[in-house]
Amino acid sequence: NKIERFLNKTEYLFHFKRYSLAPKTINCFAPFGGPIDAVALVLRGFQGAYDPAEALVITIPVINYNEERRNLKARTWELEFLAFMKNYSHPLMNIAVRAKISIENERGSQSDLLPITISYVIMFLYILFLLVNIMNAKHS
Repeated sequence: NKIERFLNKTEYLFHFKRYSLAPKTINCFAPFGGPIDAVALVLRGFQGAYDPAEALVITIPVINYNEERRNLKARTWELEFLAFMKNYSHPLMNIAVRAKISIENERGSQSDLLPITISYVIMFLYILFLLVNIMNAKHS
């Protein structure tokens, strides 16, 4: 819970290893006074040493529905999350963020419209050409 521990690489790795193995140690309690088994929460199913890892991927499930009108809360949360993370930085971490809404925004980009249209026209012409050749071969 003290940032100073994380400024020293040896200290933060020791701290991480010590409390990842024993999260209920009293020195590792959260500010509310209870234990946080964050390692089990984030690294569930990972067997072995956590400390040499160079990356951490965290997935935050957000409830989405097939009906777009029911997704207002999820979309609002994702937009706020992306805005917060865009402005967040930490000297000890490189942070990359992705959300479902950002993928949808990329898919909905108008800049992709021309290449997609051209590819569909080419596919249509190719299929038409093949069908004409097959029909001509059958009639010969």
